[in-house]
Amino acid sequence: MPIRPAREDDAAQAVAVLRCSISQLCRADHRDDPVEIADWLDNKTVANWALWVAHPTASVIVAEERGLIRGVGMVRRMARSC
Repeated sequence: MPIRPAREDDAAQAVAVLRCSISQLCRADHRDDPVEIADWLDNKTVANWALWVAHPTASVIVAEERGLIRGVGMVRRMARSC
């Protein structure tokens, strides 16, 4: 599955993948608690996607298959503390 840098125009699909993965794959962490899930999903928006993709210390990638985004990843460079 090809992996490529994320683009701002990936927002709708990528946010849907993030929200679905949190809701369905993280049950052991949020225990299907609606309040907990809402907290996790709160910042997973199209508007925030644009901020993440444009952030100067972030690397955002997507896995794409047949034109559909199937996975999302992000890392940020942080100052070293040691």
